[in-house]
Amino acid sequence: MRAESWFYVGENDVFPETFLKFLGFEGRIEEAFLAKHGEILEAGWWRALQERLAAGDLVEVLPYHPHRVRVASSY
Repeated sequence: MRAESWFYVGENDVFPETFLKFLGFEGRIEEAFLAKHGEILEAGWWRALQERLAAGDLVEVLPYHPHRVRVASSY
């Protein structure tokens, strides 16, 4: 094995497997995140998303589940 990397890593390359380390979650917060969103740490999930986008699928990402959004009434 070489001491240096033997594969190319581009400036815009992202490694989803390393997200959790940089998010800094610990304990119960980490467990909750993994239970709800653990799939985003897998490269396959991102590849599938890229395929959907390339096929023209418009992916809407909402900050909250629709049932949690309250429509503001006029004041």
